[in-house]
Amino acid sequence: MKKNLIIILGVMICCILLTGCASSKRGISREQLKEEVSQTSPGEVYISPELPEEEGHSIKLLKRRRPLDIFAVLREEKEVVESEEIAFPDTIREEEITPDERAVIQQEKEELLIAKKDLPDETAQPVPKNGKDKTQPSVDACYIPALELWNGECLVYQMSWNSIGVGKGMLACSGINNSFGDVYHILGLSIPDKSFLGSKMSLYRMDAYLDKETLQPYYYYQYGKSSDGKEDILEIRFDWKNKKYFTQYKKYDKGKLYSTKEKTLSLPHTAHDSISIFYVVRTLDLDNSSSFTIPIAMRDIWDLTIQTLGKKTVNIPCKGKGDVYVLQPQAKSDTGFFTKGAMDLWLTADNKRLPVYLEGRVALGKARMSLIGEKKLSPGATLNTETITNILSEFN
Repeated sequence: MKKNLIIILGVMICCILLTGCASSKRGISREQLKEEVSQTSPGEVYISPELPEEEGHSIKLLKRRRPLDIFAVLREEKEVVESEEIAFPDTIREEEITPDERAVIQQEKEELLIAKKDLPDETAQPVPKNGKDKTQPSVDACYIPALELWNGECLVYQMSWNSIGVGKGMLACSGINNSFGDVYHILGLSIPDKSFLGSKMSLYRMDAYLDKETLQPYYYYQYGKSSDGKEDILEIRFDWKNKKYFTQYKKYDKGKLYSTKEKTLSLPHTAHDSISIFYVVRTLDLDNSSSFTIPIAMRDIWDLTIQTLGKKTVNIPCKGKGDVYVLQPQAKSDTGFFTKGAMDLWLTADNKRLPVYLEGRVALGKARMSLIGEKKLSPGATLNTETITNILSEFN
């Protein structure tokens, strides 16, 4: 009995202390914020991964050497096909063609037309509207728009633990051009408030570069740092042509590298990373499907199951009263903004599909992210340290 009273008293004291910290906490200064953000960055240029050598899949973060485009071969094949189509006889003078050559050319044109006619329609088909589909469709069959609607979007969140504000979060999408071509750069970032920098709260960042048409990632970067000086960096490069991806996971203690793990894994037909999935989910037909299963490719492949629980009218953070879609993602791993187990996610029930609220269980309670601000990146702006610092400074 005495032992139980001591435990209860200890918990009460901790709560009082934390509440005091929360009420007296101050935001991080702009200089400190900029320093924290710069630590998380993969570099002040948009870095693309280098393909591994044939022997030994060593993964390197390129900063000075020219990156190699994984999909160059696919683009070359496409260019060859286009050039062959242009070279048909309507570009050649009739007097230069013999009757036999004309017959062969006509046959080739007919064969090409037949081949094109036989190609399956790659346009995603919507889920039938006569009742909810109880199956679990693959995510690529349920896209509504691409991400262009959210190009330049920057969302800022208040992070809390058991209703105590502990930091700020950021989710952003920017269309850029790098060695992969025209891509979306998706950024996720969490930074503890000043009073929690000395606690176990982690500085966390995720960057992903997606193909604008398939929304599948080319490259993923993840950085984490705790207050005890421990850091970890995860890099993933996706080779969709050969249906495999390469991961490198490094651990540091006070700046010293002490562990490196590399793996090559097989890719399924479609897969996403753990930060861009927050944009992919917003493209789904939430009115006509009760659940979705989405493969997540991180250090391992695991399925993210999302249950759609319908709509409800709530007080939307930063927006007032309105309708939201209530989703329940079920994560099998603690990666990105996900925590293992069931979570609650609210998306506004309008064309913007804003993720206004996310809640999941963590050690000793619940972690929440509530939307507190929405910004639009200026045309041509990149998600570098200066841009991120300027945006977050407005909410300190």
